[in-house]
Amino acid sequence: MSKLFKIFIIGIFLFRVDIFLSEEIVNVEKPKVEEKIVEEIVAQKVEEKIEEVTETQKVEEKKEIKIETEINKEKENKELVVVEEKKENTPKKHLLEDYNILSGTKQTGQATYYAKKFHGKKTNNGEKFSIYEFTGAHRTLPFGTLVKVTNRDNGKSVIVRINDRGPFTKGKIIDLSPVAFEELASLKKGVLNVSIEVLEKVKTKKDSGETEENK
Repeated sequence: MSKLFKIFIIGIFLFRVDIFLSEEIVNVEKPKVEEKIVEEIVAQKVEEKIEEVTETQKVEEKKEIKIETEINKEKENKELVVVEEKKENTPKKHLLEDYNILSGTKQTGQATYYAKKFHGKKTNNGEKFSIYEFTGAHRTLPFGTLVKVTNRDNGKSVIVRINDRGPFTKGKIIDLSPVAFEELASLKKGVLNVSIEVLEKVKTKKDSGETEENK
């Protein structure tokens, strides 16, 4: 066998070995490449899911903020309504110094008060009864008459306007609105020993039309 032929055979052998090794390397690297691709796809999907969740959270947060804002607005509106109702229902008190007591009008007896269930019901003079106004019921005094009611046990007094008829129970001379009764004693008392006196407004220069010019 010639030397040249031996070299040719060795060359072919080495070529086949190289091809075999190349195929093995490819076979080894191929799974790694595929695994890397899979990892990249998974990572991309995870990132997309995270973004999706983040967007969902943002939408939910916006909804919660909107709901909370609406609740706060509703609460503020309710508070404003309560404040307005309190303003409207603030009792208007008459001051004793603005009135004179008419002599010979004093009566003594007992006073009770209207139950709150009568709030809004019509009184005998046609107006609606309000638990927030200083009013009272008397059997005979003209509607609109102002009377001073005094608690004979503690000396406290209040001025009320007569707008209803009653009471018709023996010994009782006046029924008071709850707010007026509370000026004299606690509602728990139920019945008070009182005196009542009719009032007339004190006439001022303005009321009589008298001025500095026509003195």
